[in-house]
Amino acid sequence: MTAQQYSLNDPSQAPETEKSRRQELGLQRASVEGRPLSRQLLQTLLPITLLPLAVASGLGILVTRQSEQDAALLLLKEESVLASEAANVFVEDNFRIIEGVLINPTILDTVRQADKEVTERKLSDQPIESLERQFGATKLLKPNQALNKYLADVALVEGLGEIFITERSGLNVAYSSPTSDFVQRDETWWQEAKNSIRYVDPVEFDESSNTVGLPIAETIHPADNPDLFLGVMKAVFPISTLNERLEVYLTTAVSGSQKVQVVDTRNLIAFSTITAGSSTTVDKETLNTTVVDGGEPVGQFAKALYGQLGRGEEGLDVVKQELAAQQPQVDLIELERIQAGSDQEILIALLKAGNREYSVATVPNAPWVAISSVDIAEIDSAGRNLFIIFAVTALILGTVVAIVLQLFARQLSAPLQTLTTTSQKASSGDLDTRAILAGTRETKILGQSFNDLLDQIQSLIRQQKELTEEQRQEREALEDDITQLMEEVGDAADGDLSVRAKLSSNDVGIVADLINAIVENLRGIAVNVKQSTGDVSQSLLSNEQQIRTLAEQSIEEVSSLNDAMDAVQEMDESIQMVANNANQASALTN
Repeated sequence: MTAQQYSLNDPSQAPETEKSRRQELGLQRASVEGRPLSRQLLQTLLPITLLPLAVASGLGILVTRQSEQDAALLLLKEESVLASEAANVFVEDNFRIIEGVLINPTILDTVRQADKEVTERKLSDQPIESLERQFGATKLLKPNQALNKYLADVALVEGLGEIFITERSGLNVAYSSPTSDFVQRDETWWQEAKNSIRYVDPVEFDESSNTVGLPIAETIHPADNPDLFLGVMKAVFPISTLNERLEVYLTTAVSGSQKVQVVDTRNLIAFSTITAGSSTTVDKETLNTTVVDGGEPVGQFAKALYGQLGRGEEGLDVVKQELAAQQPQVDLIELERIQAGSDQEILIALLKAGNREYSVATVPNAPWVAISSVDIAEIDSAGRNLFIIFAVTALILGTVVAIVLQLFARQLSAPLQTLTTTSQKASSGDLDTRAILAGTRETKILGQSFNDLLDQIQSLIRQQKELTEEQRQEREALEDDITQLMEEVGDAADGDLSVRAKLSSNDVGIVADLINAIVENLRGIAVNVKQSTGDVSQSLLSNEQQIRTLAEQSIEEVSSLNDAMDAVQEMDESIQMVANNANQASALTN
């Protein structure tokens, strides 16, 4: 009984129990430890935010780079078209100069008179060698100083190398400066001009003017009768004039490795070249050595492209297939036809050859092509600056987004972190702590609910303490009453049937009253037994039979006494059971 009371009342085992509880809580905390909410938010939101940004930046870079490359190719095509238009304007302006000279009535009259003289003298039937010897001194059929002076003034004003006129048999009639030949009908340019009205001769070095020039020739005919052939006028224009015009058109557009050339398709001589910041023209030494950029493959392709002019009825696909079949050395990418006038067209081809890309455009009114080219590496690098700008912008935006998300995650997780710290303090036993209401509406509601929960727990703990104290007091009172009862009736076990238990108002009082009744009955039985024994003793002396009867009665009484003792033993066991129940109640209370 004393050991049981010690185990119930002595709190010496509480520290071990608290230690075990804390270890269990520690294990529970360890089992739920993981990444903080701020890190989870950052690791979740950052990829979700940066991925679209990275995809958009990547697509923007690809689209922009492709757009820049397309723009570079478009600029390449525009440069070739500009060079073609500049060359065409140069040729047209030169023909206008010739036409302006031909409208002079003196020229028409002189040509007619020369034709009459040739007919009368039958000079057209004479051999060229004979004519050259006959007119070798003046190189003129009939000197006309006034007309020669007029042509010399025109050449000076217009910057021409030379200008001269032949009648319809090809004999010189007038010139700005003496020519090397008197008879011109055996020259290709004269024959071509007679057949086609206009003719552009390949660029040549003019010895009379000591310059590299562009010879052009046009037939002479009356204004009222274009079909009447009277002769041919030829003029040599300095090719440097074309270069000056190309510089005006292209100098600001050409950059880097770009190069623009004007090429004669008949001899594949590039007589004008424009590069970034400079321009060059052929001279006497380089006239026959300046070839097309890209070499023979590009030159032959340009020649084949010029040969495709005039096939407007046929589709570009057919022309493209023919060009690709004729020139397998180059990679024809694109072919385009544009109208340069009512009856003129320009074919533009975009192709690759070697490590450069080329745009080849035909020149109207001349057997020329304009070729612009650029290194493929330069086109591939187009948009690199925008790529860097996009990349830096994406990096800056990504950094800003990461910082903003980190601040947002911290701001969002800070109240929850505070609430977590508060809950850890509460789980450690500090129930007086309270969560600070901060953050969003949800976190404030959560903090208030947590505080309400702590209030309820403290209230329940107070109620439990009060109930435990009441049970402890009741247990101690019950133990005192049981101890007192055992002390009061303990002598009954030794045969003292005079003991009496004090009565009380609780359950122990009921047991005490029952014990008193049992002891009283035992005492009455004992008195009866004693009296019966005396009577037996007296009767033994008088009657043996009666003694035997009394003995038998005594045996019966003894049997009844044994029964009573058994009842007392049962009562003692009942009392012990009550005590055990009290101990169990105390254990349950603990």
